[in-house]
Amino acid sequence: MSHAFDGGFSVVDQTIQGTGCPVAFISQSSSGTASVQFISYDRQAGGSVWNVNSIQSYPTYVPPGSPPGTPPSGGPVTVADLEACGLSNVINLAQNGADGPSRAADAYMGFSFRATQSGVIYDYEVAIKGASGTQVVNTRTPVSAPTIVLAPAALPGSTVGVAYSQTVTASGGVAPYSFALTGALPAGLAFNSVTGVLSGTPSTAGSFPISVSATDSGVHLGSQSYVLNVAPPTITVTPVSVPAGTVGVGYSQSVSATGGIAPYTYGVAGGALPAGLSLSTIGLITGVPTAGGSFNFTLRATSNSTGVGAPHSGTRSYTLVINPPTIGVTPATLPAATAGAAYSQNLSASGGTAGYTFAVTAGTLPPGMTLSSAGVLSGTSTASNTFNFTVTATDSSTGTGPYPGSRAYTLQVMAPGVTVLPATLPNGAVGSAYSQSFSATGGTAPYTYSLAVGPLPPGLTLSAGVLSGTPTSGGTFSFSVRAIDATTGPAAPYSGERAYTVTIGPPTITVAPSTLPSAAVASTYSQTVTASGGTAPYQYTVTAGALPAGLALSTAGVISGTPTAAGSFNFTVSARDSSAGAGPYTGSQAYTLTVSAPTITLTPGTLAAAAVGSAYSQTLTASGGVSPYTYSVSAGALPAGLALSPAGVLSGTPTAGGDFIFSVRARDSSTGTGAPFEATVAYTLTVAKAAQTLTFPAQSPASHTYASAGTFAINPPATSDAPANPVRPIVYSSLTTGVCTVAGTTVTMVASGACTLAADQAGDTSYLAAAQVTQTVMIDGIKSFSGTTVPGPGGTAGPASASFTGGGAACGFDAAGTGFEAASAAPPPGKVLPQGMFRFRLTGCDTGSTVTMTVTWPQAVGEYGKYGRETVGAAGSTWFTPPGLAISGNSASFTITDGGVGDGDGADGVIADPTGPLAAAPPVVVPTLGAWALALLAGLLGLLGRRRWRTA
Repeated sequence: MSHAFDGGFSVVDQTIQGTGCPVAFISQSSSGTASVQFISYDRQAGGSVWNVNSIQSYPTYVPPGSPPGTPPSGGPVTVADLEACGLSNVINLAQNGADGPSRAADAYMGFSFRATQSGVIYDYEVAIKGASGTQVVNTRTPVSAPTIVLAPAALPGSTVGVAYSQTVTASGGVAPYSFALTGALPAGLAFNSVTGVLSGTPSTAGSFPISVSATDSGVHLGSQSYVLNVAPPTITVTPVSVPAGTVGVGYSQSVSATGGIAPYTYGVAGGALPAGLSLSTIGLITGVPTAGGSFNFTLRATSNSTGVGAPHSGTRSYTLVINPPTIGVTPATLPAATAGAAYSQNLSASGGTAGYTFAVTAGTLPPGMTLSSAGVLSGTSTASNTFNFTVTATDSSTGTGPYPGSRAYTLQVMAPGVTVLPATLPNGAVGSAYSQSFSATGGTAPYTYSLAVGPLPPGLTLSAGVLSGTPTSGGTFSFSVRAIDATTGPAAPYSGERAYTVTIGPPTITVAPSTLPSAAVASTYSQTVTASGGTAPYQYTVTAGALPAGLALSTAGVISGTPTAAGSFNFTVSARDSSAGAGPYTGSQAYTLTVSAPTITLTPGTLAAAAVGSAYSQTLTASGGVSPYTYSVSAGALPAGLALSPAGVLSGTPTAGGDFIFSVRARDSSTGTGAPFEATVAYTLTVAKAAQTLTFPAQSPASHTYASAGTFAINPPATSDAPANPVRPIVYSSLTTGVCTVAGTTVTMVASGACTLAADQAGDTSYLAAAQVTQTVMIDGIKSFSGTTVPGPGGTAGPASASFTGGGAACGFDAAGTGFEAASAAPPPGKVLPQGMFRFRLTGCDTGSTVTMTVTWPQAVGEYGKYGRETVGAAGSTWFTPPGLAISGNSASFTITDGGVGDGDGADGVIADPTGPLAAAPPVVVPTLGAWALALLAGLLGLLGRRRWRTA
């Protein structure tokens, strides 16, 4: 289809309806020269397809800022052109034709499209009429928003641990759609906002409310609420059954679970595993069974899932059969034994539960041998033969156990070879006891011994296998000894024989000990010497040298006594035996006996304390040496008044105190090397000082009225029960220097209050310092004050006075802060201070106390005020009526409480601030004023009226 436009045209400065988007309609040739030609185009759905001809006409976008009437470079309007104008979601753009319902499309050249502006979707049509090229079509038609519907209407349920996938779709708008999800999904699930797919594997059970919204390409929105139900998992435990085990054989079997969220935790939910087996938390049954039988138990697997019903678990019941073991006994054969020889063989078992018990269940063991329950075959066989028996080992299994296993044995017991011991005998000596035991090996005890060939040496006998006695003749003797064992069986008993030669020689007499222990002077000594090797009894004598003085040797060989001399002493002790024949025989031993110096001990080790002026006596005693002892002071000095006697008595009456260090020597009466001997002990003797006590009577008078720098004497003075001297005078001081000071016995007043006086007495070498004693004297405050007034308007100067009651004894006028003075504060409006002011300051008052102040003025008092901070913490100073105000003639009295109404200083125990009589101000003569002056005066009076004034 084609249409011709009738002439050249150029419509430039047009704007798309409802936007700031400029377009121009022009006709131009390829060379840019406007002309009239045919334009051919084919209509298609959603736009036009251009047929290329020499001349084309375009609707053209004109960029903002182009000069009006300036033709653009040409070209169709694009989506980018429209979006540059603030439009969005531009679709259905069709050019060189307008699709309006009321006109033939072929009669126009232009374009149409759909776009969103300010959140609203519109259909736009922009064209010019082909007949004239001047009639402009420019419309904007709103499009109603579509209803976006999401599907499915409800989400299918899911199960913990099971993969889940569900697609949410949208319809009713313009695709494509984008999705969004609000609310909390179960752990393990995720939502794809592009595809609308909800997928994953949930690990939390429960009901989860969510909402899914879909937005189409035209920004229209639809939503759907859902409840996603996630069911608890069904946990399945595998395998269905477990294999059998065997007692004593290692067992291992794993169990697993499906249907929930790994990892799983495993435990025994019922019954019990066979003894020796255990279940790990990861599902492994391991161990070595120690009990046989069938064991029923239930295992539980717990999922790692959460949410409703958690923890989620599943169970399975099992029957585990533990078969009996095969018990084996080893070794297979036993080594041969020999009659009379110790035998030991360990038997062991395997195949069951350790801890086996062994027993002979058939046959008989060789006599003399036993089998312990631990499997030890031991003993000494008393018979030689072949012995058959069966050993059974029983394990420690429980359940259907314990289980036995057996083995038959043949034990050959061989005949022994008997040997007599020892191989040779020791020689003897005449007069010396002789004893030698025989033993035998290789047979069965007990053995019987006898003399096979003789004779024995004279004096010796053989009995029960012991050759003993005391030889009476010397020489060499040959004989043989036979041993017969107790073996039974074929050819038993068995015997052995051995020949011996013994020489009996003369005795050797030995005196013992070889050395003597040392002795000490004045210490009891006893030492026995003995002889051996001959014939008892022996007699002992000193055959050379001499014993130390004080010691003696008895014929029985005892050296005893108490040495009285020190040194080294050499002597020889001989022992003679009682042998006959060529005897008696003698043996000797040379000795050196050292007698050491004694250890002198002096007691007591410490001395009891003494006291000045008290009789003292202490006896010192020495020991360890030879008495008598002599005592003396070897270093230091005794306390004055004490002396030490040669007999060791320390006595006297001390006259001075302190710690006295000295040494005492005790000397004994020993002789010999280094004598005499002594000991020295250092002592510290403490002599305690005497006590002294002060008495300080109550002072008279007990109080004084404060006067600046006023003084008074301490009366009566303190006394001591110990006589004073220049070294220990009684000294006075003040413990309250803020109230009073002391010099000698004179007290100087500093302020009112309690003046505490102290008396002290120092100590010296004989006396301790006395305990401090005190007395208190009150310094009362000044209760009255007088002066001369400094008058104000209408007043005259005159004498005035003030006094108060209350506040405590120390409460008084502070002279520096008290006085009659000129008015220092402006009076209230309309008032004057004709008699000036009375400023006072009370100090030393009891905290929180109340005083009643009376002030007498030279003239009569009508009104009375106090100036300052009405209370502690008030914002500023004001005039106010003091509490309890009473006026009588020339006097005004009022009360003030420390820290209360009328006391604004803030300090505890201090009451201050000025007061004074008030009177009406004299009249003021006001000249005639103009209107402006009257207005000014009225303003000033208003300001004055705002000042605060309180009356009673």
